[in-house]
Amino acid sequence: MEHEIRLKVEDFKAAKKFLIRSKAKYINATKQIDRYYGNADLYTKKKSFLIRIRSEKDVHFLTYKASTGRMGRYEEYETNIEDPKTIETILLKSKFNNIINVTKSRTTYKLGNCKINLDTVKGLGNFIEIEIISDSQKHKELTRIVKEMNLNKAKIVRQGYVSIMLARSKSRYAKYING
Repeated sequence: MEHEIRLKVEDFKAAKKFLIRSKAKYINATKQIDRYYGNADLYTKKKSFLIRIRSEKDVHFLTYKASTGRMGRYEEYETNIEDPKTIETILLKSKFNNIINVTKSRTTYKLGNCKINLDTVKGLGNFIEIEIISDSQKHKELTRIVKEMNLNKAKIVRQGYVSIMLARSKSRYAKYING
């Protein structure tokens, strides 16, 4: 299960100082294009999911991401794919709709068991996303890192990028995708 905390920030200065001070390991910097697919006929207020095709340069991933009913916690399965166009065709022929696309520049660091992403999301701004994949309750570890970052002016964002963008665009999917 994925546990995450997302912070809206003006810039990454404080986060970068923290990452240097804590000796976080730099992983990479990349541009990600995420295409999300859904089918409203399969959703309820309590249970929804998205299928995502993520492209980073010449690498592509297919992800199933489902709501657990708890903000910031998702059931997630992911695999590499070779041909995103074929997967997109399969989804569209299976009555899934391309409901939103998200483009972001992401710089990723590793600190212990956590990944820390510095994201600039097209149309939304700058965010810090701290995540851990774990079957146990690891939300306290994420909260500890947020405090150590000393981001007093940062705003914790409960919704994901997809939810924010769907709400802004007044999409019919906004009422189902709430994480």
